[in-house]
Amino acid sequence: MSRLISLLLLFPVSAHAADPALTGRWLKDCQDLSPQSQREALEIDASVFRYHITRHSEAGCQKPLYTFTWEARYSTPALGNAPLAIDFELDRITVTPHTARQAIRFATDAHCGLTDWKALEPTEVTGRRCDGNQLAKRGYKAYGLYELSAEGRLTLDPRRSAPKPENRPKEAGPSVFEPTS
Repeated sequence: MSRLISLLLLFPVSAHAADPALTGRWLKDCQDLSPQSQREALEIDASVFRYHITRHSEAGCQKPLYTFTWEARYSTPALGNAPLAIDFELDRITVTPHTARQAIRFATDAHCGLTDWKALEPTEVTGRRCDGNQLAKRGYKAYGLYELSAEGRLTLDPRRSAPKPENRPKEAGPSVFEPTS
């Protein structure tokens, strides 16, 4: 779990418009983390960017345990040709246990310092300390790159975004998300 939390520390906008081509939903292939698995998804509308990481109890991404959701406002300032810039400002981070058993486990462990976990109910953890990791606070800004193919594939790795525009990654990948809508 601490590995997932550390991935979320690097995420989060400026006064530029958002690229309308980014509106939609994307899904990344199931990743085997033996004995568990995880799937990443993106939901993007005109102004809100949601990055979901769902951890599953076994290989194949069939039995979800919990989902981390990173929600940010975003913009796409013009920097020239592809890959294109994307800037984030964190709104909130939530964790949603998918089963009563997982909610009880989080409550018993006082996960993120909280004991009132409920199945299928998102709990905000923005700015909290979880599994020894300090999560980003509301308003945290980060800067990344993306590419959108003619087929609708989105290459973007939110985990590689940088806390300063001058440290923006040099390439959009390696994560590639397939369109679902």
